[in-house]
Amino acid sequence: MRCVLLKFLAVLAVVAVAKIAGAEPVGLWTIDREAMRAQFEALLEKDLAQVPVEARDAVRQQARQDIAAMVEKLTGSAELADDGTVIFRDGQGLEEKGSWEGSDEALTLTSGDGRRWVGRIENGKLYIRPAEEADAPFAMIFSRE
Repeated sequence: MRCVLLKFLAVLAVVAVAKIAGAEPVGLWTIDREAMRAQFEALLEKDLAQVPVEARDAVRQQARQDIAAMVEKLTGSAELADDGTVIFRDGQGLEEKGSWEGSDEALTLTSGDGRRWVGRIENGKLYIRPAEEADAPFAMIFSRE
């Protein structure tokens, strides 16, 4: 009996730690520019294997400038409420309400106009891709506020 009680308490402790660590989706998530930059630069390095060696440095330099400019413009957030609603906000303050369901391992977010995204939380980051393009080469990456 004591062993069962200890196991039960251990499970409760793990659940409490996960909630404290922010593993559940509820909360305000903002686009993580540094994570997005790192993701784009990793894709760039992979693609550079197709570029002739003598041109790689020039292509890398220009692509990194383009990435920096693009990432600088990335702003927005997704606020997931515990009642299953989500509010998407862009950098200009425009809001769009929708819904979400699932857990940290498998989320589905739906905007007010019916567009759907799939997401997951991994290492404290929220990764979202369009549902129709779950194998897209990159995800939008958010960090919890």
